[in-house]
Amino acid sequence: MNDDALTTLRTFSTPEQTPWTIDEALAALEPFGDQIVPALIEALQTEDIMLQLLALQVIQQIGSKATDAVPMIVAKLQWLSGVSDVEC
Repeated sequence: MNDDALTTLRTFSTPEQTPWTIDEALAALEPFGDQIVPALIEALQTEDIMLQLLALQVIQQIGSKATDAVPMIVAKLQWLSGVSDVEC
């Protein structure tokens, strides 16, 4: 279930984020294993900009392990830019 991983991610999603916040979030998410990337994808779908930003930062840190998140990142960028004809 992604809810626990998403709740954990939310605890680190604040306007007062520091460079260490991402490392702390990664460490806290580690026990969730395979639930991490689905939770990050879910975080990108929320209305919470700070949560979206933290999810993107965590995705950046975990790199190729988060390839399942790429379509959601592209969709989010398309939505933000108003472009709808970019393919992955």
